[in-house]
Amino acid sequence: MVRIQKILEEERRSARGDIVVIRIKRLAKRLGVSPQFLGRFLARYQKELRLEYVGEIKKYILWTKRKRL
Repeated sequence: MVRIQKILEEERRSARGDIVVIRIKRLAKRLGVSPQFLGRFLARYQKELRLEYVGEIKKYILWTKRKRL
């Protein structure tokens, strides 16, 4: 969990726009876990990790700035 949080924070800081699209395969390879495991893990902890799943593109997005409602 801590390793994923560090990587997501690094992605958030290095982002240019308002959102970062999380590529599960690339992140899984970086962590040394299977993409299936990581997908289930992100689904379970998406609120704590401040992720949002977008069904149309089937990817998780990470907001770099506070989300405006």
